[in-house]
Amino acid sequence: MLSKSKFFSVVYLTIYLLAAGYAIEEKDEESTDFPREPEKEPSEEKEEEIKDAIEEEATLEKNLEDDLKELSTDIATALKNNEEDEPEAKSSEESPTNEKEKESEEETTIPSEEEQKSDESSDFKSTPSEEKLETTSAASMLDTETSIEKEEAPKDTFAVWSSKRKICLLAKFHAVFSIMYSSKGGEQKAEITVPKNGYSKGKCGSSTKSPLLQVSWQKYAFTMMFNKTEEDNWVVTSMELTYDTSEPLFDGATNAGKKTARSKSVLLFETPLQKSYYCPAQETVPMYTGNKQVVTARIKELQLQPYEVEAGQFSPVHRCSKVIIDGLEETPFVQDETVPLAVGCTLALITLFILVGFSIHRAYHAAKVDYNSME
Repeated sequence: MLSKSKFFSVVYLTIYLLAAGYAIEEKDEESTDFPREPEKEPSEEKEEEIKDAIEEEATLEKNLEDDLKELSTDIATALKNNEEDEPEAKSSEESPTNEKEKESEEETTIPSEEEQKSDESSDFKSTPSEEKLETTSAASMLDTETSIEKEEAPKDTFAVWSSKRKICLLAKFHAVFSIMYSSKGGEQKAEITVPKNGYSKGKCGSSTKSPLLQVSWQKYAFTMMFNKTEEDNWVVTSMELTYDTSEPLFDGATNAGKKTARSKSVLLFETPLQKSYYCPAQETVPMYTGNKQVVTARIKELQLQPYEVEAGQFSPVHRCSKVIIDGLEETPFVQDETVPLAVGCTLALITLFILVGFSIHRAYHAAKVDYNSME
């Protein structure tokens, strides 16, 4: 597009050339319309003046032709530039007040050389603004995840965490497994203990999924599965032990390899949903491979809660009907309130008898004093 100064210079030059041409034409007309009187033979000075005038006129005409050529060249160049700049002119006419804003936007949307190279090598191209949005959203998601702290489990417990990093299942126990296996010398027995630092994982309970806890260490894994009952209680529906008889613990084992033993389909440790199950005494659970019992699980100091864990802690306990005395004997643990109620009633009756006797004694003593005063 032509600038203002260039445009005015072209106009001025055009007017000047037109005026010069018009003056020459008038001079020619005057010379043709009014014939001159015959003059005398000019002197040498006049001849030189005439020659100079003719040369000056020729020079002027030549300059005029050059100026016309230059003007035509400038006009052609200006028209060409005008055609190239026409889209920009239209956009500037549509929003003249936002030219600076568009220029700044164009500057921000120009990708760097590295971005251009990466765009050329990829099948799907995205603008820098889209890349910035994707980066921002990914960063915000990362910040959201890292901002949620994982709920801490109590000491010496096995836990399962939900997607919100909250504890949804808690377990604490001491378990020993007696495993029978075949060897060249006959049936042998090996014992393994679940370590306190075993790795725990599993599933949280929901309306469609049953809770599951798995504690694994070395080549062993102990799994417990839970479910709800119709009475708003929860139970352990299955226990499973996975072990490998190729381990050095199983000396001389035949047909060595990975084995699995499961409990029968029984309901264990039934407990209300809002409570945790607790039993300090030893619980014995047989486990089978096929129809043959190969593992005996002995679990004590057992506390479980697969549902409704609050603040990462066990809820109030529902105790089993066993208790340990001196670490050896097991006696029934009374859970009902019959004995406390009987003791309370007995104490109430004794108190009542004492009060009645004291009242009778005071009444008799007062009557005797009155009789003596009358005498």
